[in-house]
Amino acid sequence: MTAPERPVALGVLVVSGLAFLLLVWWLVPWQPVPGGMPDPAVPESAFTQAQLDRGEDHASVARWLSWSSLAISLAVAGIFGFTRMGAQLLARAGRRWVRWTVVASFGLIIIGRLATLPFALVNRQRRLDFGLTNQTLGAWFADLLRNIALEGVLTSLALVLLLACARRWRRWWPAIAAGERRPWSCSARSSTPRGGADLQRLRVDE
Repeated sequence: MTAPERPVALGVLVVSGLAFLLLVWWLVPWQPVPGGMPDPAVPESAFTQAQLDRGEDHASVARWLSWSSLAISLAVAGIFGFTRMGAQLLARAGRRWVRWTVVASFGLIIIGRLATLPFALVNRQRRLDFGLTNQTLGAWFADLLRNIALEGVLTSLALVLLLACARRWRRWWPAIAAGERRPWSCSARSSTPRGGADLQRLRVDE
């Protein structure tokens, strides 16, 4: 970053931060319930102790699987984002940066899913054992492939637009790109544990 560009970048950072704080103050429902939040319901009033123990057994392992999967995903992204490997891939792009962006996006998503596949399979098997799903393994993999395709398309589109802004407006691209939404955040993840919502579906063996 050159000396003339630094004030612009600093100004964009300050304005973006103030705009974010203003939106948070305006849009966040600080008092969503008139008169204050009611007292939480007592779990024992809706579930038996056996159901609660069974739900906690499932949720505790699901949390560790989810956290482990997240750590592996961040490690994979860090390897490509903060090592020479990622820089070497970008150096090969040249004028074919659109094609390379799409290929890199799909490649990173596929590598990340392969790295976390063991955790997803273990979580699927536990959901089968607890009666939370009856989906076959083939249908599960079909959903996973569709999710990868959808996430790859949305991520590639967002990155291509972001890089196009950076190449076209070298000084002002942060402000222009700040208006872009992140559609890929809405993509469904079929391998992600559902957490406490599964409690209501747990069946207790008599």
